[in-house]
Amino acid sequence: MLDLTPQVVAVYGPNSERVYANRVALDYIGLSLEEWRQASDRGVYFHPDDRKRVLDSFDRAFSGGSVEEMELRLRKGDGTYRWFFTRCVPLRDEKGQIKRFYAASIDIDDRKRAEERLQQENVALREEIDKASMFEEIVGTSPTLKSVLSRISKVAPSDSTVLITGETGTGKELVARAIHRRSDRVSRPFVSVNCSAIPRDLIASELLGTRKVRSPAQLSSAWVGLSWQMAVRSSWTKSGNFQPRPKLPFCVFCKSMSLSVSAALGESALTSG
Repeated sequence: MLDLTPQVVAVYGPNSERVYANRVALDYIGLSLEEWRQASDRGVYFHPDDRKRVLDSFDRAFSGGSVEEMELRLRKGDGTYRWFFTRCVPLRDEKGQIKRFYAASIDIDDRKRAEERLQQENVALREEIDKASMFEEIVGTSPTLKSVLSRISKVAPSDSTVLITGETGTGKELVARAIHRRSDRVSRPFVSVNCSAIPRDLIASELLGTRKVRSPAQLSSAWVGLSWQMAVRSSWTKSGNFQPRPKLPFCVFCKSMSLSVSAALGESALTSG
């Protein structure tokens, strides 16, 4: 029955000794059944990069009687390698003792090659886009967009507060992310905040935190004593009395309202605006 199976099938004994290989397996490796049984090196048919991983997986199956699944490269009789998906399953008798191990392998080489080509194409496309525009998520060649991208490149390395304005859906957050990715703070978090969902009276506590004070004299020390030790920079397009200006240890982009908070670690002095 195993010789009629279109898969590569090998049968092992309870001590990992080689018992049988079907015709498809023998034709693939280019050996007779006796030659395969007498081969001394267990990993001779596995790709050198896969050998240790595959042998460890087989050892777990043989020692613990577990079912193991893996992707590996098997060497053909002509010396080339193809990708296979292999499943190793133990066969037990009525007493629960392992009698045989069956290792069945399905050829997945075409799928793996397609995945590798797709990955290479994606990398090449990203490199081409980055080379053409220097921005992964913003693609375009119009003079207006080029002017915007030029301004992004100029302001990103600086530590300036940036106010981004525009109608809903024009890509303000994309611009903010582009600035963040090309700034010195790229390794720090980027936080997008929907300011329209936060009441005006709570915006300060939402962004900066709160601390109780017992007297007006403690007010300034309360601001300085915030857990993040930050100072504030902000601007509103609508009327409001939100004056403090902090610098956060991350970049905050506030949607739907023109509040921009810029980040810089190491600064804890309170500035008034």
